[in-house]
Amino acid sequence: MKSFLLLLTFGMGLSGLIHAQSTDSSLYESPVRSGTARQAVPKKSPPERAAQQLKVLANQLNLTQDQVIQLRMILLNRVIALDSITNNPSGDRKADGKTRKAINQDADSRIYALLNADQQSQYTQWKIDQKEKAEERKKARMAGSDSTQSHINNQ
Repeated sequence: MKSFLLLLTFGMGLSGLIHAQSTDSSLYESPVRSGTARQAVPKKSPPERAAQQLKVLANQLNLTQDQVIQLRMILLNRVIALDSITNNPSGDRKADGKTRKAINQDADSRIYALLNADQQSQYTQWKIDQKEKAEERKKARMAGSDSTQSHINNQ
């Protein structure tokens, strides 16, 4: 019996080691970290995320072709820098957060400088709307986790 449990434990540990070794390319093909089945959406690569952001901003702000080209580089640099921090954290969460904030502020100021006056006001309003939507999603997630916790506690 003891040898069976030892063998079972060894097998599970070995299985964990085999599955733990993944390549960098598989990071973008694996499900999101949440672990729930309904949220198993593959994570987009940095160029894909930058392209999606560019598409949204180009439609929202009516950008010229020259602005689209410049914005593509700004967004791509930002997404790659943020992805680098995510994949290679320093171990200091505060420092990583400050670095993320600095990257976002730098990209935001470069985007703002790229736009004309009308586009700047549209961009500012778009950012406010995005922040409000993010707060709503956060509240919905918190309400969902609260109901899940109360459901678990009731059982």
